[in-house]
Amino acid sequence: MMNLKATAGDSSKPVSGEDQYFDEVNTTIGKSLRTLEEMLYALEGKTEVNEPVAFATNALFALEFHQRSNPKYYESVLFPIIKSKADYLHSEGVASTLWALGQLEQVDESLVETIVDAAADKKFGSENTYLTHKQYNLDEFTPVKDNHFSERTASPEVKSLFYQDGIHVVELYDGVKNLLSKPLSSQLTDKLNTLKHNIEENHPSIRDTHSRYIASTVPVLEEAAE
Repeated sequence: MMNLKATAGDSSKPVSGEDQYFDEVNTTIGKSLRTLEEMLYALEGKTEVNEPVAFATNALFALEFHQRSNPKYYESVLFPIIKSKADYLHSEGVASTLWALGQLEQVDESLVETIVDAAADKKFGSENTYLTHKQYNLDEFTPVKDNHFSERTASPEVKSLFYQDGIHVVELYDGVKNLLSKPLSSQLTDKLNTLKHNIEENHPSIRDTHSRYIASTVPVLEEAAE
């Protein structure tokens, strides 16, 4: 995750290559989010929606992360997919979904409980396996023998976050904390507190990592011109 800030409209200052790049990224993100919203509009009109659960969790996370919340489509399209296919979620899907649910004003307790139950079976911090295609074969993969090529030049903290699944632990922890700040049933509160305790026990530095990292996870995006 990163902060992306569109360049200011001061034409008297030269536009750097970096600023131009971020403007282009902002434009692409804006168009992609609008396309996603159009897809959800089309799916809402179907009598049966059978999209992959990864589509639903990624869509939910992307819309909440970029402050494009749309509870109407969540309840009619995304939530039913996630509830019916929660058993197939991997750790990233569990973490990003719980984070997104923690951003909402209205809590769907049955969905939150489903995700919390799914989290109990995940081993956050040790599930990443990097694969590469077998030679001349697009359908079979083999584990990468050495570090991921980008990992070799990354700092220890970046390695921990992005190559040792740490980013998902932070998202999961932030989602739990946000949900616990809302009025919930005692049963769900107990489950969330148990999950929070388990995260803190398995990741002793999570409080410090969370406080340093989470401030940089909310993007600063300006709607790009059409």
